[in-house]
Amino acid sequence: MSVIGFKIFFSFWLVFAILIALFALLRDPGSSVRLMDHVRHDGLVAAALVEREGQARCNQFSADVEEQTHMSFALFENEQKRVCQSPAADPKLIEEADVARITVVSPSGKTFTAAGAALPGFDALLVTPRLRYDNLALAILVSGLVCFTLARYLARPLQQVRDASRRLAAGDLQARAGPSVGSRKDEIGDLVRDFDAMAARLELLV
Repeated sequence: MSVIGFKIFFSFWLVFAILIALFALLRDPGSSVRLMDHVRHDGLVAAALVEREGQARCNQFSADVEEQTHMSFALFENEQKRVCQSPAADPKLIEEADVARITVVSPSGKTFTAAGAALPGFDALLVTPRLRYDNLALAILVSGLVCFTLARYLARPLQQVRDASRRLAAGDLQARAGPSVGSRKDEIGDLVRDFDAMAARLELLV
């Protein structure tokens, strides 16, 4: 590949690699929505358990939620009275700013407030890459192949024109850039056709 081909290739590949890396490292904007979904679902279940099986069963459910999802959880009545909670739930969980809160209604129609906060390990809120490292490496490799193909497609005709012009300057009046390149329907194809027409005219004149 020519020098210009390598420049095109590395420029395109660098841009692709940076974009892929940024995409992989960006925080997922849907994380807070998923936290709210967790709190809504667990709040409905907890409210139903309180009415059917009592506070102890609700506390056990809250503990299971914390263990499985790494989210502290609590259910409140009238936004003040704590009905049940997980072991790591802060006493002021309902008042913290970074807590998801939502009103839920029990099967009997009673209103509760469910609150949840992410703990270390809560997958929906961790600032982790969207892509695994092996997938990230594969994406960069595939982008490299695409950029290489594109760079070769753009630079190869220019190299053929250069080679043909050197042969023409050395006295080979039959030097042509090539009909296969000249069949392209773009500016590079126009350049190749113009060069071949010039070379044919020069041969005829000489």
